Amino acid sequence: MVVCIIRKKQIGEMMKILKKYPGTFANYSKVNEVFGRFKK
Repeated sequence: MVVCIIRKKQIGEMMKILKKYPGTFANYSKVNEVFGRFKK
């Protein structure tokens, strides 16, 4: 399983990936908090 968190601005790019690879899918869910280190 792969989990990917994206911003609203990245939805268009994600849709391109889903069209390019027909065996993939996405599940959308609104979240209130995200934990982790995301900046290097």
